[in-house]
Amino acid sequence: MTDIEKLTTLREKVEPIQRLGFTLLEAARRYRRPFEERSRELALDYAQCRTLITLAKNAGVTQQRLAELTVTHPAALGRSLDRLEVRGWATRGQRPGDRRARSLAISPKARAHLPLLRKMVRESELTALNGLSRDEMRLLVRALDRVLANLKIHQRDVAAATPLKAATRLPGTAA
Repeated sequence: MTDIEKLTTLREKVEPIQRLGFTLLEAARRYRRPFEERSRELALDYAQCRTLITLAKNAGVTQQRLAELTVTHPAALGRSLDRLEVRGWATRGQRPGDRRARSLAISPKARAHLPLLRKMVRESELTALNGLSRDEMRLLVRALDRVLANLKIHQRDVAAATPLKAATRLPGTAA
């Protein structure tokens, strides 16, 4: 094998890995944009639609639990819920047995629009997965789930190893 052939073989192995982050970001952007164009009439962005669909399946959850379910930072989710509540898409109520926690639910307005939101999600998925076999779709989902799991573990490891975070914690508090 010549040096050029070796370099080409190495490039073929490495280039897809080096492009992974850019490819994921580009795919997410191209997935989100047409979705948001379709949901513009409702004045909802992709994250808000995902929040409403998830909340419909998990009525009564706390904001912390909804953040876990939607893989959203709690502060960002809080701002999104504020906007959804003001515009009549979601409600926050007292949680029985815990005065501090709020119980979240979708509003009747959101419930009436759920079929349309689900249809928009389904159309976006069909567009994105066009041409893939069922096996390829399953493989893609499994691979992306694994990538997410790896990144979550790495995030926790980095956070635990960051001296600044450790130094700013109050004594006796958990990471």
